Amino acid sequence: MSIGLTDKLAPLGTFPLVEDVDIQGGFRALNDTTERDAIDTGSRKAGMLVWTQTEGALWRLGSGLTNGDWVDVTNASSGMGDVQIDVSNTIESASPVTLHSYTDPDLENRGTICYDVLVTAIAPFGGRYAAFKIVGVFEREGTTITEQDITFVNGPVNPNPVWDVTFSISGATIDLQVTGEVNGAGGVRWRAVGYITRTDATFPEA
Repeated sequence: MSIGLTDKLAPLGTFPLVEDVDIQGGFRALNDTTERDAIDTGSRKAGMLVWTQTEGALWRLGSGLTNGDWVDVTNASSGMGDVQIDVSNTIESASPVTLHSYTDPDLENRGTICYDVLVTAIAPFGGRYAAFKIVGVFEREGTTITEQDITFVNGPVNPNPVWDVTFSISGATIDLQVTGEVNGAGGVRWRAVGYITRTDATFPEA
């Protein structure tokens, strides 16, 4: 039963008033995901945040309140999407190479995963460049992810004929892959910037 108060709680000294583990919801700083997953049900709230030192990651709890509802929001500083993407790499390959990899943490429920990403590429010599604005939608059902729709918004800008951006799926992992070229001039500099949004909205049954 709740106890009513008419004023603030204040410590009588220079010490903490309460531990984070004694507060329902809110922010917690824990050692690892094992401690995160051991948070008792009564102390959980949708939207609560947990930092795990071992993984160096910030997690937000979804409305299901289960361990499958933790979402890695480590780089979500802009407030857009559940996972922020900002990766770059210089690649010299005429075959697809993974630039960014995402593994969905929900291994039980059905829902959607949406990408909104800008991929750019530039060769260090010759001034060749390209930009790909991509919106991708994937269906998630348990540990299986399937591609629903990939749209290149307005098409690639100034595309090199052999440069390309594709998605590869393996189980619950989506790899954003880029294809450049072997040019002997230091490779192609790739960068992907954007975000991934996860929802529990489902596709209608066929």
